[in-house]
Amino acid sequence: MGSGNLELIFDRVGHFGRYQIFIYFTCAFQNISCGIHYLASVFMTMFPKHTCRPPGNVSQILFHNTSLWRLDDIWTLFPTGREDYVVVQLEDGEVWELTRCYRFRRDNKSSLNYDYNGHKSGFSCLDGFIYDKSKWENTVVTQWDLVCNREWFAKLIQPTFMFGVLLGALVFGYLSDRVGRRPVLWSTSIGMHVFGIAVAFTSDYYSFLLTRFLLAIVASGYLVVVFVYVTEFIGMKARTWASIQIHSFFAIGTMVVALTGYLFRTWWIYQIILSTVTLPFVLCCWMIPETPFWLLSEGRYEEAQIVVDKMAKWNRTSTCELSALLSLDLYGAVGDKPSEVKKYNLLDLFYDWKIGTRTLIVWLVWFTGCLGFYCFSLNSVNLGGNEYLNLFLMGAVEIPAYIFVCVGMDIVGRRNVLMFSLISGALFCGVIMVIPKGYYIWSVVATMAGKFAIGSAFGLIYLYTAELYPTMIRPMNTVRIAVVGAGVVGLSTALCISKLVPQCSVTVISDKFTPDTTSDVAAGILIPHAYPDTPIHKQKQWFRETFDHLFAIANSAEAGETCVHLVSGWQIFESVPSEEVPFWADVVLGFRKMTEAELKKFPQHVFGQAFTTLKCEGAAYLPWLEKRVKESGGVLLTRRIEDLWELHSSFDIVVNCSGLGSRQLVGDSKIFPVRGQLLKVQAPWVKHFIRDGSGLTYVYPGVSNVTLGGSRQKGDWNLVPDAEISRDILSRCCALEPSLYGACDIKEIVGLRPVRAGIRLQKEILAQDGRRLTVVHHYGHGSGGFSMHWGTALEAAKLLSECVQDLGTPIPTSKL
Repeated sequence: MGSGNLELIFDRVGHFGRYQIFIYFTCAFQNISCGIHYLASVFMTMFPKHTCRPPGNVSQILFHNTSLWRLDDIWTLFPTGREDYVVVQLEDGEVWELTRCYRFRRDNKSSLNYDYNGHKSGFSCLDGFIYDKSKWENTVVTQWDLVCNREWFAKLIQPTFMFGVLLGALVFGYLSDRVGRRPVLWSTSIGMHVFGIAVAFTSDYYSFLLTRFLLAIVASGYLVVVFVYVTEFIGMKARTWASIQIHSFFAIGTMVVALTGYLFRTWWIYQIILSTVTLPFVLCCWMIPETPFWLLSEGRYEEAQIVVDKMAKWNRTSTCELSALLSLDLYGAVGDKPSEVKKYNLLDLFYDWKIGTRTLIVWLVWFTGCLGFYCFSLNSVNLGGNEYLNLFLMGAVEIPAYIFVCVGMDIVGRRNVLMFSLISGALFCGVIMVIPKGYYIWSVVATMAGKFAIGSAFGLIYLYTAELYPTMIRPMNTVRIAVVGAGVVGLSTALCISKLVPQCSVTVISDKFTPDTTSDVAAGILIPHAYPDTPIHKQKQWFRETFDHLFAIANSAEAGETCVHLVSGWQIFESVPSEEVPFWADVVLGFRKMTEAELKKFPQHVFGQAFTTLKCEGAAYLPWLEKRVKESGGVLLTRRIEDLWELHSSFDIVVNCSGLGSRQLVGDSKIFPVRGQLLKVQAPWVKHFIRDGSGLTYVYPGVSNVTLGGSRQKGDWNLVPDAEISRDILSRCCALEPSLYGACDIKEIVGLRPVRAGIRLQKEILAQDGRRLTVVHHYGHGSGGFSMHWGTALEAAKLLSECVQDLGTPIPTSKL
């Protein structure tokens, strides 16, 4: 059961219906809280202007040539860029110089001049500090005096938080695979609310640091797992936009931090207000279900079916039976433990040099994106101007950045957008470095442009990694194959792939399955005709492989189920053919020229060939092929494909067995229909086949009826039986076998043969908007579908095996 098969669920219940919209916005809302907690420290750890607190009550204050009465009045004069001091006189007459981190007592108490050249004694700020409260009434810096020699404690707050982010991603990413997505979302959301509130009530620096560290772990856990959660609920048609735009809610969280910081200037009130954003999700999280993908991976099929049924009900679509859609019954009853699968670890990211190189590049992009993203955001308050507006703009600019990513990658592809974003981000970093310090407006504009660029890269790398690694790592487990077409060619190809390339998961996709395919109409006798554009030795090889395959079935216990049987008869000619012994003569059984005595049965013919070949009843053989495909782990999906690119997101390789459908799917104008009409009659006394050398008139006895044919109308798409053609067929066949005048229960059948000068067996790489789709073409058999189907299917499977190896996968060979 490959991951590609799970995508089929959304074709039935909807890719982004009302249920997915509810799930998406419920979970995305909580992303606002992640953005809040990631950047809340921007204002909590701000360093206000400060100076040492004097050791007593102040009677007079002097700052340069300005005399003041209150220390709180000096902050408008106090410089931010250089060291300076304040002279104060205490009520006891002592004169002190106060700097940011030290205070000095003058020995000469009579001098209150600002400049002093006499002796003075230095002391540390034992009585604490006085802080500028014009912007913030209280921060964690002022709460625990994290300035001067304790400044590094304040600077440790955000790195500790980011270490928690790293740890949370590792821990909860692992737990989400072990215990499920929903328990992780529940626990991390509750943790964000609890730890967020707890931070505001911490009584000392160390408990504050620890609580923030725990908050970082759960916030990171939610952020990582929610991306997986929503992508597993959304179909491929909406997944790209949804997965990118979920980052917009993180950006909204950044803007909420700016707005809350502007309104509330006490850090613990600010923290409590921000933490309340988590509460709505905590109250509603019980409503979100586990993802059906995870439930299926754990063998909890009944629970997965309940979720899918609920999804279909909300979306007002018909539900789907997972047991039928995903062939779950192949491995036991619903609810059984799934078969053991190989576990992968970090070393598998370096499986070979190619994957290892890409892994290192992806890691470098992640490092660059994270570094730039948080540096632009955290440094926005230091650009000058209004720090609240700066941070708000840093969040607001991300939203158009994500829209740019969604539009851009559909036009030029993921890689090109990522390259452009990273290079642009680097260029804007260089521009910021050369902007003079006083031009803060230009610094803000350049920083916004840089944040736009790096935000685009940061948002895209989530999706890019999710799409890139499955393509590289999945071949070590399963390569997803889609076979388009469910006639004898498509089903036999799917079965050969399952046998020759066992590491593939195969899905057969068609809008028609037996008994509604062209193969169900075919006569099904193994007498090949020549393809002008194909070498004779290759045609003989395909025919021999097909004959041997069906001959083995005819000699097995499955002969009755498949209705494959030997039949003897004659091929007769009105004139001696140029090739009296065809290329396939030594493949069929007992090939010989007809005797004169045998030719007396056909007085209008002068030459004939007698042999024994095989007859294959499509109405029985095709269901048998379907059964074998399912037993090999394959899936049959009824779906009309208008464009092969529809399959790009769900499958790694597409095998095109669409016959006449290839005119539309791949624009092949060389294939055209040849209308064939035949009759199915009851004539059980007919035991030998008779075939005119032209192949136009034939009598083929089968298990349950006799097939009479036929007709050839090139370029005719009409599927309605023509009564005049039926009379002509019956007349011609009765001329060969007069006893057919007594046939009864005559049924008229029409089919369109997919005719081409040569069978197309070819690999092709399709490219569109920077994306690549590997396709193996296998179609164009015309009236020789049953005669060649197994041989050409084997060759198509070999071509596919080569394509899988091109993906970087060592494929073990197996004998069919």
